[in-house]
Amino acid sequence: MNSQTQTVQRHLCLYGAMSQGELKNLLELRSIDPDARKQQIMDHWKEAAKRFQLLATAESGLTDSIGITDIESKWEELVRTFSQHPLFKATFSAVPTEFKIVEADKLVASQRTVNLDYVASILKGYQNSEENLLRFCLDPVREQPLPRIMRSQQNAFTFSSINPDFRFLGAYEKQVVSITPEAVNIGGQPVWSVVLLVGYGISTINAFQVNRRVILNNGFHRAYVLRRLGIERIPLAIQVVTSAELEFPPVVAHLPKDYLLKTLRPALLKDFLDPQLVCEISIPVAIRAIKTAWGADQSDVPV
Repeated sequence: MNSQTQTVQRHLCLYGAMSQGELKNLLELRSIDPDARKQQIMDHWKEAAKRFQLLATAESGLTDSIGITDIESKWEELVRTFSQHPLFKATFSAVPTEFKIVEADKLVASQRTVNLDYVASILKGYQNSEENLLRFCLDPVREQPLPRIMRSQQNAFTFSSINPDFRFLGAYEKQVVSITPEAVNIGGQPVWSVVLLVGYGISTINAFQVNRRVILNNGFHRAYVLRRLGIERIPLAIQVVTSAELEFPPVVAHLPKDYLLKTLRPALLKDFLDPQLVCEISIPVAIRAIKTAWGADQSDVPV
């Protein structure tokens, strides 16, 4: 089915780790499953929650035992190309960042659902080899869908993309050094320009490390795909947080900082592979839309 015409997506929900209120809100506000299916999920939630609490007790502190190792030296040149890419350097300039191989099962999961249709599209394009694994996880640039564009007002454009990572990236200004045909059509002699950028975040799978705990920040679906394929150790960029109070964001994905850092046994990537902890729900397809607009004030002021 064409992604542009698909109206419903299948999502895997880690309902065992959710409160009853969280699950109820998810089903009422986002799910389009029949009422009987929603009630079935709510009825089964108690057993799933009980299973998660048993794991939380038995595996308290499990995150502190995560395996973290260096990437083999034979890949040093390839890894250096990723780390020296301007996008990577600009994105990870706030805290020390390093490439490591980590134990996937003990990664803290920063979200509660997985888009199974998106997972299927990732699986189609993945070819398993050691080099492909590094590129799949660490390359800061990957092919992304072009957005649809509409001029919604005289001074505004609206962009839309099926990728939920689509975002406004910011603006920069530069001198106009040559007059292009497009500039001539606007009229006047341009000397300076302001460029507004829309696009996608860096594609490198990355995580925050606070003490021994590693919390996934970006690339959750690819990490899930790899674990589902039986790959137990995955490469990623680790942002080493030395002061959680100052450097760790208040929310990652949809989960608050205190839950991710202070819960003795939070939800982990491996929980999404436990059939007793997950259920499937249907959610309407949504696209990400961004409207960019501009304006100018012109007046005469004293020198």
